Parts: sequence; structure tokens; C-alpha cells
Amino acid sequence: REATCHPGLTDCAMATSTDPSVGISKQIIYCGRGGSPAFTKNTKATFHFRAILPSDSCSSEETVVDDSRTMGCGPFELLCGREFKMAVWERIVQTMLVGEVSRFTFGP
Repeated sequence: REATCHPGLTDCAMATSTDPSVGISKQIIYCGRGGSPAFTKNTKATFHFRAILPSDSCSSEETVVDDSRTMGCGPFELLCGREFKMAVWERIVQTMLVGEVSRFTFGP
């Protein structure tokens, strides 16, 4: 299986990057393929997601708040440039390649 990494990365598995200006940390689990897609207005991004609350100091377990695979309505669809109520979704999706699996960490 061929994988294309982001420019400057020699091994995508577990690669990390941080955008301190917005407080987002990205951990690439599996590389995507191809170049960065053009996310013009009304571009549809279709993806699965899982929203997790971090563990607290008393527990090592994370709490899953939302999971598109268990909600029963298929993958999530996001239309770029449509002022989605959670702007962070559009920002993080635009950093990804087709087929990429990443874990993002960000605050409220």
C-alpha cells in the first residue's frame, strides 16, 4: 500500500504538528494519499469522527462523547465555507489528505 506523507515528513505514522495560534495539535495516525485537496466554498468533506473528553486525574479512561460510526447516520458531511457552528471542524479537515486518519487535540 502506497502512502503520501505531508511535505517534510519522512514517516507519517504518529507524526505530530501543532498550530499554537489556535491551540490545535495534530497527530497523524495513517497517511493520506495525493496532494492537499482544494477546499473552496461548498466543497463537501465526508468523514468519520469520534469526540473524546480527556481522562481526569482520577481515571485513565477517556469518555467518548460522539462517534459517527455508532450514531447510525453514516459519515459526517461538512460543506466548507458555510459558517458551520464549530469552525474548528473546517480548520482541521482542511489540513488532511484523502484517506488520512488523524487525532486532533484542542480546547473548548
